[in-house]
Amino acid sequence: MARNDGEGAIRGAHGAAASCVGLHRHGARLRSVPCMFHQSGHWPPRSRRARQPLRLAGSSRGIRGDGGKAAPTESRRLTFQSTRRRNRGIHPAMTGKCRDHLSVVETCGDASSSVCVYPFCTHTGGTGMAGRLRFGTVDQRAPKGRPKRWRARYDDPTWTGDGRPPRITAPETFPTKAAAEAWLAGVWAQVAAGTWTHPDELEARRQTEAKQAQTDALTVEQWATQWLTTLEKTRSAGTLRKRRSDLRVHILPELGPLRLVDLTPRKIATWHSALPSDGIRTASYQTLRAMLTAAVDSEETSLTENPCRIRGASTARQTMGERYLLSPTEVAAISEVIRPDLSALVTLLADAGLRINEALALHRDDLHLGTNTTVINVAHSLVRAGTDLTRGPTKTKRSRRVQVTPSTAAALAGHLDRFAEVRIVFPALRGGYMRDSTASKALRAALSAAGVVIPPGKYGGWHAFRHYAATRYGQAGASTSAIMIRFGWTRPEQAMHYQRADADYERMILDQMAARAGETTWAEQAEAAGDVVRLEGRRRA
Repeated sequence: MARNDGEGAIRGAHGAAASCVGLHRHGARLRSVPCMFHQSGHWPPRSRRARQPLRLAGSSRGIRGDGGKAAPTESRRLTFQSTRRRNRGIHPAMTGKCRDHLSVVETCGDASSSVCVYPFCTHTGGTGMAGRLRFGTVDQRAPKGRPKRWRARYDDPTWTGDGRPPRITAPETFPTKAAAEAWLAGVWAQVAAGTWTHPDELEARRQTEAKQAQTDALTVEQWATQWLTTLEKTRSAGTLRKRRSDLRVHILPELGPLRLVDLTPRKIATWHSALPSDGIRTASYQTLRAMLTAAVDSEETSLTENPCRIRGASTARQTMGERYLLSPTEVAAISEVIRPDLSALVTLLADAGLRINEALALHRDDLHLGTNTTVINVAHSLVRAGTDLTRGPTKTKRSRRVQVTPSTAAALAGHLDRFAEVRIVFPALRGGYMRDSTASKALRAALSAAGVVIPPGKYGGWHAFRHYAATRYGQAGASTSAIMIRFGWTRPEQAMHYQRADADYERMILDQMAARAGETTWAEQAEAAGDVVRLEGRRRA
């Protein structure tokens, strides 16, 4: 049993399964609705006008008031009485007075709550004007050409500044006034329970969760596309082409559909072991590791650590004969049969050892042709800018000056007179910079026409001329530092690789050792063709 002293008497008991009934006088009739504390609606009167004295008594058939009209009830054991006063929509099962809905009061039902959580409580001011509630307001909005709907708004409960609090509007409109008021009731219940969160904070949290879900869903193939786009601004065209090839042929077919966050060291190791050769394994692993390192550093992915952890997998295994070493005869033959506008390019690369995109980026003012010496200023390399080509930095971001032989200087002078543009030394047939893929296609045709056969497993593209130039330069006795400067390398190991002996060079060193010791050399033996008498005669002479 509960009592509301001074505000009216309430008699009755709430059973475990019973529900209280809120009664309000509307004009000349009574309305009975279930209590909101039992998860249903309870609406206050529409005005604050003084009401006539109301005396109600519960009976087994219902509750009777003025006029003898009956209002149905869900509990037959409740008796409600009211004294003469302003009917301000007081909840009939509530005792005490709240102050701005925050003081401790008793509530209906099982009395488990000690805080007034009724948004339409009138202990502190009633309902006010029509449509205005104690917590929030509802009004009708009529967009042009659409049916009227109800909008619910309320003051920011966390506002502590001066003036009127900011208004917060429901994220959607409602078909009926009752639905809008029910939504406000749910908001106030959250405020009273301390679980309310500002809509702006909820939206920020939603956006954060959506962004996190988007980054978590990023696949290896999607990140590869983004990564290649960033490389276009900083890497040479040759490096970019190699990265694309590794991804397209060896990485994406197996790992492309996987999410970045699903990559594990075990999956990487399984993929790595299935690659066909040591060279492919090394190059593909380097590409994958570089790509995933960029993913870890990027804020656009959820990857926090690189799963590429195979020891030694990024270190290239040097295999003797992996690059095909052209002979001087083969170089001369290729220069003769290739397209006329590329003949000087073959001669230049076989002498100066430029990278293909360094040579294709040369301008006239990069060539300093003189009577005593000719110097090539190597400061740029072709890079891709969208679908166009432009001059960018070299692979090592350093410029270098390379001298060439008189025969190469003569070939360049003749080329400038016949084929060069006002600016570009090796232009495309239709003008502008030539793509390395176009030059490579012409080289393949020249190799076939010259009868040069590249053995299986060996490399014979434009880089073979760089290999040829570096090897001959090292065989001529160039120091490690001289090779590094001429060919633009930053590590001594790169230069020392070209100081290794191929078969011809090794035999030349052995012949020098034999000649100094007064012994027969391999060259003398080959010339004599086994004629020992002739050989001895030559040595005595």
